Amino acid sequence: MTNRLRSVFGCVILLDGFTNLGGDMPDDRLDRNFRTDLDQLAGVADRTLPALGDQIQLQLAAHNKFDGVTPPSHFPGVEAAFYGLNDVLKERLKRACTVIEATGEAVHDIANLYKRADGQ
Repeated sequence: MTNRLRSVFGCVILLDGFTNLGGDMPDDRLDRNFRTDLDQLAGVADRTLPALGDQIQLQLAAHNKFDGVTPPSHFPGVEAAFYGLNDVLKERLKRACTVIEATGEAVHDIANLYKRADGQ
């Protein structure tokens, strides 16, 4: 399976190719070892998704540094807009972390279920 690196919002994410947006699976995938695919899927759940969550947590920590800081400014409207946007971004990042964690747990459970069904 070909690994591709993509940059998304400054985070490098390892995409392992489990999503096939083109419809049918390519013929060369039909001959692949099912165990290898499950091991790679488990790797996404156990390493890739947690690493993505860690990167988002770093971004969240950067936004948290602004909490309680009130720099002197002659533009209170701009300040209010900045802090309002910062709060929105923090909530979105928290939600993203929650979704990534839940997705990792689900993918891990799916890989284990298929391994048991396949006798691995």
